[in-house]
Amino acid sequence: MSAKLWTSKENDFDFGLDLSIGGDCISYKDNYDRGGRVHFHMDYLWYSFNAIRSIERFPLYYGIGDWFNIGGSFKGLFGIQGVFGITWFPHSTPIDISFELVPALQPTSSSGLGIDAGLGTIYISLNRRI
Repeated sequence: MSAKLWTSKENDFDFGLDLSIGGDCISYKDNYDRGGRVHFHMDYLWYSFNAIRSIERFPLYYGIGDWFNIGGSFKGLFGIQGVFGITWFPHSTPIDISFELVPALQPTSSSGLGIDAGLGTIYISLNRRI
């Protein structure tokens, strides 16, 4: 589940909440946990609407945020992340479609770097900036 809260015509807070009941997709520290987990993230994003000239709206965006995982083999890990992506705002529709890369740092005793990628869509009905 995702949501956006626009703070201006070029900035928003992006929130995500994921629930997994089938376990981890990959093993973590040689441990495959079949238990469920919860992932939450919040990012602050800046949009560049003039980066790509087109009849359609394809802004590039970037930002910074944090994340928290609990359950599965993660056991309450948190971290900070950067966000880089492109989104499409189709004309006359209340949706956006995005693709992003998310490098993440986990600054705990089991520190590490990782990268996630995402493809998603959000229905926008409130607080739309365009």
